[in-house]
Amino acid sequence: MGVIPHNLEKNSQLDMWRQRWGLNEMEWGPENLTPDGTHRHLPAPQRVEIYQIVSKAIHQDFPQARISLCKETHDVRKALMLCNADCNCLR
Repeated sequence: MGVIPHNLEKNSQLDMWRQRWGLNEMEWGPENLTPDGTHRHLPAPQRVEIYQIVSKAIHQDFPQARISLCKETHDVRKALMLCNADCNCLR
């Protein structure tokens, strides 16, 4: 893991909460982030893999759970067949 400068890849609001909760400054971050507009992501295939693992874990305990990825890219949502409007931001 590489070192990420203090305010790169996060906004001031996150840092405010970090300070309020008494947490240390971020000391590391993934090295393989890919640029996407004003921010960066893990590569799409890696995000798909992570979401598949998490979705499976959720559905093991909550089979009827409706999962959405409202802030995720369309290609990732499409790969996971989660092109729905079940996220909180649309309610």
